[in-house]
Amino acid sequence: SVVLKSKSAAMFRSVVLPGWGQAYNGEPVKAGVVAATTGTLAIATVAAAGIGAYVRFALYDQIGERPEDKALSPAELPALVVATRQTGETTLLLSAVLGGATVVAWSIGVIDAYLSGTDIDSLDAALAKD
Repeated sequence: SVVLKSKSAAMFRSVVLPGWGQAYNGEPVKAGVVAATTGTLAIATVAAAGIGAYVRFALYDQIGERPEDKALSPAELPALVVATRQTGETTLLLSAVLGGATVVAWSIGVIDAYLSGTDIDSLDAALAKD
């Protein structure tokens, strides 16, 4: 059996799922690397965003009401407020950077799938290749 392939089909597959275009092009190792890299970055982005949002919007709003905060002196409470807010903001910034890295990695995979793909649009061309 002969499979007719195209660069645009490889690119489309890579847009849908990172690494799928490389697998379609017959490059399983590259497909695994692209999928693992993009997936890891995406998971790290979501994790950092979740932690940052929790610290910035849940913990920050509860400062002074938690039992451990009641043991602090009035002079220590402002430092806790500032540290908690900075931790939340820094973690949210990290999630934005990781999100950008995810987009870059995914885009590289899409471009690679297109560039390393082949256009085989006829049975004669497919038979000549093999």
